[in-house]
Amino acid sequence: MEEQAIKLPEGQEPGLSEKDKKKDKKEAKKDVSLVKLEIALYRAQMAMVRTATTMTTFGFALYKLLEEKAKDGHERPALHVITPRMIALVLFFAGFVGLVTFSFKHVHTLKRVGIFKPAFYYSGIMLMSYILMLLTFGLFLGVYING
Repeated sequence: MEEQAIKLPEGQEPGLSEKDKKKDKKEAKKDVSLVKLEIALYRAQMAMVRTATTMTTFGFALYKLLEEKAKDGHERPALHVITPRMIALVLFFAGFVGLVTFSFKHVHTLKRVGIFKPAFYYSGIMLMSYILMLLTFGLFLGVYING
């Protein structure tokens, strides 16, 4: 039995119609824009980790420096109200809250656009965020309790 070729109207080539081509092109643009959004969110999360790390490190360094200066008998910091402990607590708290809120925002945005995957919770950047959150929270508690 011979296969018969389907005859197309004159001027039409086999393959996708113009409407299908436009639809495929639109789908491809949407996929690319979602990938770009996901990459932008990861970059922003990394920037927040960097910022929280800087705030935690700076808070700890200032705490130790000003605490040693106070022990050596130097004059206390400005206004006699701002202590090394208060500076450290504010910086630790700001870094912790910033990281937590941005992590929630990141997950919420991924869910809203429909590209969230549960494996995201175990991605490298989120694991770094968890470790930094625990470290910052531990430092906050340590400075708060030991005052």
